[in-house]
Parts: sequence; C-alpha cells; structure tokens
Amino acid sequence: MANPPAIHPPAGCSSLNYGHNPPELKSALADYIAGDGITHGLDLYNEAKESFLREFHETILKPRQLDYVAQFPGPTGANA
Repeated sequence: MANPPAIHPPAGCSSLNYGHNPPELKSALADYIAGDGITHGLDLYNEAKESFLREFHETILKPRQLDYVAQFPGPTGANA
C-alpha cells in the first residue's frame, strides 16, 4: 500500500478565528511578523506576553478593581 498523504495540523497552536481575515487584522499581523514579533510563545515567558499582561491589567482589571491572575497553560492543557 502506498504511503497516505501527510496530514498537516493548523499552523498555529491555539489559533483564534477572527472571522474572514479582516484587512485590519491581516495588516496588523503582517506588520508584527515583519518586525520579528514572536508568533508562538505558548506557556513560555516572552516580552510580547509581558506587554499584553501589563496592558490588560492597566486597561481592563485595574479600572474595574478586579484582582485576577492570568495563566497560559501548555499546549496540551494537561497543566491547566
């Protein structure tokens, strides 16, 4: 029997679907990648995640006096 064709998983762990590729998101993503932005940090520390958490805290949590902790579990979810 011949080898079956390879199945390629989606390119992007835990990728979100933002609709039908809105031009604004496509442009922002292309600019981010062109600037060597990290694309898959998963549960590892990186500056992009730190920046996101800082902005999330200042914009969402702090004004509402919410005391929450964010977690970024690994790709399997086993450590969630």
